[in-house]
Amino acid sequence: MHSVRRTLLALAVSAAVAGLPAGLDAATRLPDWAVTGPYDLQIPVGVGSVAGRYGFDLGDFTGNVSLRYEPKGRIAGGGSGGEFGQYLFPVEGTWDMDPATGRAAVRFANARKDPTFSFEGVLTEDRMALVGTYTRAPGFAGTDVTASGPLRVGRVPPEPASDSFRLRFQALQSLKGKVATARTTVVSAKPPLAPATLLVHGGELLDGGRVAGKLRTAADGTTTGKLTVRGKGWRVKLKGPVDAAGFHAIADVRTRLLRASGVAVTLPVQEGPEEPPPPPPPAPRNLLDGAVARVVNDQITITREDAPRKHFRKRADLTIQFPSSVGRGTVRATPATASGANPIRFFFAQSGGKTYGTATVPADVRLDVAQFSLAPGGTIEVHAVGDTYTPDGKRVQVDVIVLATVAP
Repeated sequence: MHSVRRTLLALAVSAAVAGLPAGLDAATRLPDWAVTGPYDLQIPVGVGSVAGRYGFDLGDFTGNVSLRYEPKGRIAGGGSGGEFGQYLFPVEGTWDMDPATGRAAVRFANARKDPTFSFEGVLTEDRMALVGTYTRAPGFAGTDVTASGPLRVGRVPPEPASDSFRLRFQALQSLKGKVATARTTVVSAKPPLAPATLLVHGGELLDGGRVAGKLRTAADGTTTGKLTVRGKGWRVKLKGPVDAAGFHAIADVRTRLLRASGVAVTLPVQEGPEEPPPPPPPAPRNLLDGAVARVVNDQITITREDAPRKHFRKRADLTIQFPSSVGRGTVRATPATASGANPIRFFFAQSGGKTYGTATVPADVRLDVAQFSLAPGGTIEVHAVGDTYTPDGKRVQVDVIVLATVAP
């Protein structure tokens, strides 16, 4: 395992909770941004690949060699040489990091024991060649020459070696900011998860990755993200601030081939969900719904059968009467208003008991009409507060909000 060290980005996130919507705190506030959808990212690990085909010139003939990565910091491959390129030879060697340049360095030879050709060099800054020194002994490529010196082993074709890994994954962010692996588009009852992949140097594809992470927006409006894409033997961690321009992540990459820290990567983001409205206030404890209002000859009569006992001590059938001309506002139901063509009355008959009302002195119930619509299906809301009496003088105090629907 080899590593490239860079400076990591430091983040400071406020934990204040002032100004958050009702019912939310810093731990549950919905993030302003979302990491959702397919991603195809180039991660510049800072080390050029040594895999590929190379050509070299030894003076009396030219040759070529192809290199590939092997486990545990080794490389292998094969080459050809000789006047007509008719001599084939295998190569084996190792690679690591050159401490002076921070670039990939290689050592390889055409045999494990008693090699007739060996090379040691470093990848150039432009990633076009390996530059170093060679030695050759009699027998290499059918010659009897002994020689050594500097040698440039150039890439064929002359293109820069890759210095990036390619990370692909599909992410889905939940309402509260949790990021996970998205499912594929396969049509089934439960589509499989879309596996993440990491294409590393040498064309090796690491697969089977899963996505996990979180985006958070603090009270001061700053958003940060943490994301990990992990497979068997490999991992990419992403951490950094998030804004409209993207998720500005500092990546830490670990594979069997290479470890790179402090790699800058930007992921596109989407706008996060809007904050939900605060929940509606709970219904008042004294609310009595399910009542029906009927209008006959300018008289409004509101009835509610079998009202719960919490409103009138026992289960009861309620009746409220007042003229349709009353409208919104406050009126009183008293013995003085209990008679006439359009009386104002409030009374209820307890189940198996007595009838309490406002026709008996000194009864007095204030009727506060808060909603008033006489259209069929409309609503009338009456808040009744005061004292009711039976004809023999028993009293029950009432405090009830009656919600009635106007019958057609």
